[in-house]
Amino acid sequence: MKTKIEISDDYIAIIHRKEEVVGWHKDEWNEDPSIVVSIANAIHLAHKDIHELRNLVGKPLN
Repeated sequence: MKTKIEISDDYIAIIHRKEEVVGWHKDEWNEDPSIVVSIANAIHLAHKDIHELRNLVGKPLN
C-alpha cells in the first residue's frame, strides 16, 4: 500500500495502510520551530523506507 503525506494549513500526517504513522499539529511547530527538520526527515524516510519509519516511531508492521 502506498504511503500518503497529508498536508493542511494546520496539520501534517504520514499515513500508511490507512493508519496514521505520525502527525504534527501547527501548534507544535509554532512552539518549537526546530521540529520542522524532524518533520522533513520523517517525510523523506517515509518515501525511502516506510518500515524503518514505522519501527522508529513504535508502530511496526506485525
